Amino acid sequence: MSKKKKSLSFPESDDKFDAAWKQLMAHLGIPDPTSSSPAVVSWTRLGMDNVSEYTPLVNLLGTPTAVNSWEYVYPLEKAKGTHTDALKLQKNTIKADALVIIHAVRLILKEKNKTTKGFLTANDMTFWYIPNPNPITPSMDAVRTSHPIPALSIHETKSRQHTVDAHNPETPKSTGLPEGMQFIWLKRFIGATPPADPDQYQHVMFSGKFRNVSTFLATYQKQTVWYIACYISSTGETGEFSDPLSANIA
Repeated sequence: MSKKKKSLSFPESDDKFDAAWKQLMAHLGIPDPTSSSPAVVSWTRLGMDNVSEYTPLVNLLGTPTAVNSWEYVYPLEKAKGTHTDALKLQKNTIKADALVIIHAVRLILKEKNKTTKGFLTANDMTFWYIPNPNPITPSMDAVRTSHPIPALSIHETKSRQHTVDAHNPETPKSTGLPEGMQFIWLKRFIGATPPADPDQYQHVMFSGKFRNVSTFLATYQKQTVWYIACYISSTGETGEFSDPLSANIA
């Protein structure tokens, strides 16, 4: 008797949940490529409620400086030097609250896609972890181009602000993302020595642009920051991170 195939679900282990949630929010916040002027962002196109669904997810994810948000709590709870049972409980509570919303919206979207053929795009299904009943097998060229590694450089340095460029080394003069890539994932680490593990870097942003701005609080002045970046494909695959690039915080 063959085993029943496990259905696809939104990741719930901390590391995978962290990456999946950030990718989902980046997808929901971008202008939908099929919309005309004025552009419609993805969460609006999908019919998500702003008060009970989208905005709560934005607030729960938060930022590294937003106390009581995932982006603030999770790195502290994960690090050995700052881990406490209280932080662990807070982290688990935030994740549980976010998953309640995500699971509910997933069910609604799956039903809409059943009744309205083509309601969900391929990217929608990827970032919501909704199975595609008719997956497209990528060609060898698509597989080859799905894992380029960006080359980083500092375009401009201002007070507590860096402008970071991420180019495709194969087309260094191009300002576009490589074919098949949807986002650049920019991360940073503030300290004298860059860690070897990309997970120890702090999330900065998902961006569809090659040039992005990284800002700092006044407390970080005169310290060294290290940047790494990778590409995320239109099918949700995360490529290899670049070599670290350092810069001083003026």
